Amino acid sequence: QQASMLHATAESESKQLRHIRLSSPITVIPNGVDLSAVQSKSGTVESKVRTALFLSRVHEKKGLLMWVEVWNRLRPEGWRMRVIGPDENGHRAKVEAMVRKAGLEKDWSFEGSLEGNAKWQAMAEADLFVLPSFGENFGIVVAEALGAGLPVVTTTATPWQGLITNDCGWWVDPSVDSLEAGFYGALTRIAEFPQMGQRGKAWVQRDFGWEPIAEQMIASYEWLLGQETRPSCILASSVKS
Repeated sequence: QQASMLHATAESESKQLRHIRLSSPITVIPNGVDLSAVQSKSGTVESKVRTALFLSRVHEKKGLLMWVEVWNRLRPEGWRMRVIGPDENGHRAKVEAMVRKAGLEKDWSFEGSLEGNAKWQAMAEADLFVLPSFGENFGIVVAEALGAGLPVVTTTATPWQGLITNDCGWWVDPSVDSLEAGFYGALTRIAEFPQMGQRGKAWVQRDFGWEPIAEQMIASYEWLLGQETRPSCILASSVKS
């Protein structure tokens, strides 16, 4: 029987726990996503304006200033950028000022927080989800976007390397050059977005549904109490023999 156990939502988070010298066993179980309210994606028309969506806190760590520079470099024809989320520390004004300086006001829009059906409607109306963040321990909004059938562009400062292995997005370094390459890659694969979205949704349903997560959590607690062999979600390297 173990005295204690730590819970990390991603392997990268477990490494951070080890980095600060916490030695208890770690169970790596992601946050779950409830997809019951997901709305079907809007029907696509070839000539319609496509939408890249950012839906998170408007905070400096989210990398929006980098994304303005990426957009300014590529200036994707027929696209708009929709930024949704609460302003923190006055950062939205800085982003808006950079958008104006670059002459991108017609492409970019800013809105406050959306919850519930309004949030899922924004996902349904989008074509691509972006989170150019400098750091996330999990980033639940990425799972939600994938669950809504959206390809995703995010950074290696988030634990979403599965975007590559499941071929449903771009996982790039948190720099302007790398994000530009990721967005350019997305622009060259627009015709594949529906298939990428299907792969992302299947991944989320398989690995981030509440039922399998609950089973992993129960197994972890049973092991903690000495009732079961160690489940696979508990890192072998964290268990002292």
